[in-house]
Amino acid sequence: MNWADFYRHLFQTGEAVLYDRPDESPVPDEDTANLLRTRFMQRRADLAGSLIDFDLPAAWSAARFTALGCWFLTSREEPESELKRLLADAPKPRTAAEHLSADLTLRYLVTVHRRAESLHVDDPLTIRLREVLRECPLTGAMAGELDPPTGDMTLGGHAGLRMLYAERLMGAFKSGWWPEDGPICEMAELVFQQAGRAIPAPVETRAV
Repeated sequence: MNWADFYRHLFQTGEAVLYDRPDESPVPDEDTANLLRTRFMQRRADLAGSLIDFDLPAAWSAARFTALGCWFLTSREEPESELKRLLADAPKPRTAAEHLSADLTLRYLVTVHRRAESLHVDDPLTIRLREVLRECPLTGAMAGELDPPTGDMTLGGHAGLRMLYAERLMGAFKSGWWPEDGPICEMAELVFQQAGRAIPAPVETRAV
């Protein structure tokens, strides 16, 4: 499998084209690493706040997980043991670099999750995708109804990522994802107010 071609097509069209199961490469080849880095630099240029460094391990962990998620969505005959084994390793971003680097490809899992849930609400793939989207709140904010996030809600302390999170949440609002307090809550309130959107009731109640 040519990883660079797969991700290049994914970035250009939003389509995942796979003819066989992605291999288990622990590190990306040079062409794929350069493609992920270039894509990161393009995304970073649109982000407010200080510049964020590229984190290749986080980007590759998410890229590989995304490809495998796409494969298991279409290849329903794979044994459950293989799905659980191959999808066990997933990104758990904590720094700003990890959050943004993982989101490069992980954001495409929002569509994969929606399709998986429409086919099988509680099968192992759907459950695993839910877990990962909750663990990666910057990406999970774009998804439909999910239980509250379990990952780092500070988003590495980066103001631009907090703003991006709030903008995404506004587009796919789910009450359990409203930040409870701190800078990310303040940013969410600001973004919602500037867009003319009402602040969710639980926040107003807490402020009284």
